Amino acid sequence: MADDNGFVDLNKTATKAEKEGKGSTKGLLVGLIIAFTFLILLLIIGFITAVRYGLISLPDGIKDPAGKKGSEAGITGVAEHPGDNGENISPTDSAAPTAKATPTVTHAPVAAKHCADLNAAITESGINRRNNINAAVETIDGREYLVIRTDRYAISVMNDYTLYGSDPYYNIRITDGRIAREFAWPYAINGGSITGFLPEFADFVGNGREQAAFILSTDEENTRNDLHVIATKDMLEYYTVNPGRTFADTITVADLYDVGSARIAKLVANDRSYYVTLPYMALEEAQQKYTIETDIETKYLIRKNAIEVRSLVMLDNGGYIGEMRSPVTFTSRDMFEASSCTFYLYSDDDFSDKDHVGIVSPISYDLTHADRVTTTGANGERLLVKLRDNVPRTTLDPDKYAYDPVTGLKGYYEDGKNIAMFGVDVSRWNENIDWTRAAAAGVEFAIIRAAYRGTAAEGNINTDPYFEQNIKNAYNAGVKVGAYFFSQATTVEEAVEEANYIIEVLRPYKDMVTFPVAFDTEKADNARANDLSADERTEIAKVFCETVKNAGYKPMIYFSTVWSLMYLNLEELTDYDIWYAYYSDDIYYPYDYKIWQYQSDGSVPGIPGHADMNVCFKDYSKE
Repeated sequence: MADDNGFVDLNKTATKAEKEGKGSTKGLLVGLIIAFTFLILLLIIGFITAVRYGLISLPDGIKDPAGKKGSEAGITGVAEHPGDNGENISPTDSAAPTAKATPTVTHAPVAAKHCADLNAAITESGINRRNNINAAVETIDGREYLVIRTDRYAISVMNDYTLYGSDPYYNIRITDGRIAREFAWPYAINGGSITGFLPEFADFVGNGREQAAFILSTDEENTRNDLHVIATKDMLEYYTVNPGRTFADTITVADLYDVGSARIAKLVANDRSYYVTLPYMALEEAQQKYTIETDIETKYLIRKNAIEVRSLVMLDNGGYIGEMRSPVTFTSRDMFEASSCTFYLYSDDDFSDKDHVGIVSPISYDLTHADRVTTTGANGERLLVKLRDNVPRTTLDPDKYAYDPVTGLKGYYEDGKNIAMFGVDVSRWNENIDWTRAAAAGVEFAIIRAAYRGTAAEGNINTDPYFEQNIKNAYNAGVKVGAYFFSQATTVEEAVEEANYIIEVLRPYKDMVTFPVAFDTEKADNARANDLSADERTEIAKVFCETVKNAGYKPMIYFSTVWSLMYLNLEELTDYDIWYAYYSDDIYYPYDYKIWQYQSDGSVPGIPGHADMNVCFKDYSKE
């Protein structure tokens, strides 16, 4: 730059140039540092990605750099977002890798096995005895897997694992040949849980599509399990909401009564009251101590295309008082949860007997595993009644009942063949029956009301006005016949009177009667026999049956679930066959029965109005 006189000061120019040169060097250094930092960041990101996707393995005990494991760690093919099930959202290509696209994973050395002897567990489970199922031990990516193959799916369950800290690593692979997924579900492999890895397929959502439901044990004793539901369209998982809060909101301790030597807790659940006797303690202490605990040993079950969840219920003193049960339904977008919980009280079968009070005591843990059946108390209480060990159990499989596609009649099928007989029971309410037409429609036997005692206080006995024409016409049409008496006996003497009466009514037709003569005991509105004790009613039934047996007939007792469990002593009636009434396809009666009255409003050609429909497992005419 020139000075005021027009001369250039070379020293000043050099100094400025020197400064500008120094500035350029400094900018270059800053740029190099930024570039180097960016390169380091890229290397770190690449390292994390390689570890997460299995391209580099970490030594045992070191967590994923993101501090995650399982599906959270982004393992290739894992359904990272349970609930994005594709039923409402179309999967992207990257969300649905094929089996071939799943990369080989290099694992760290094996730390342990979930099951020490997987081959033995497979044998113990009996899974390979099922049709179209093959379970075997295979090695995949250097690891031992349980592999279950069906005609549609391959399910691979990792048995070898390393540890993330102190936690075992879980891995289940599922593929249908189109899509492969991996899931990090906790499970316990043993002989009792192998079959849990074989899902049930049904439309659990109710959207006309198929889902696969897995129920996996989470401990070696199989006391708890988890539910996992997969949309088979794209192999993505639904959310399952823990039912604990819903269970807890269902039942409360409404009051604590002082009865001197004990406390009586009044529990309220589903608008019903239950009473439990507890050790005595001061009220303030009792209010703190006697609180309800639910969500104990929560377990899921699949029953005929429906899912149910159950949990034990305990008072904090350590006594168990019942169970929570709820259907598991699809209640919102991509979510399954317990929808309507019901509390069931543990009780004995004398709960509603007039000689006992409907107050129970908590039971020990061991007794919670006793065989029980659901029923209803006198005031509508939901009960889980302990079964009697000395009453014969049924061997019939509920899943073998089916309706004939042509006749619409229920049967019991083994190896594709119906082994049950179909029949009806009739009375004057059915009026004039065309028995020839009924026989042609499939009626093989009929139990015909011969007589009855009135429900009013006087208890008069009458012959059914249609009995004579029914027994003659049914027999002439080739239908095998039996008879029944509708009882309202309140004493042993009246039971003998009823038995002798039906014997006389049957006398002219004795050769026609090849099926049982039944004692019909049931509750009726304001009936004279409603308030008998179980002991009284049992003795009456025995006397009736023995009397007709001595007359040469085969005795039988007719009753419903509640009546048999709560108002009779079945262990004293095991000498007599049972005719069981229950109007639902989902039969659950535990005790042995020979005839099942499965419908009271059926339709049979030739029988006016509603018909009582029955299946029988014994041809009494051949005895």
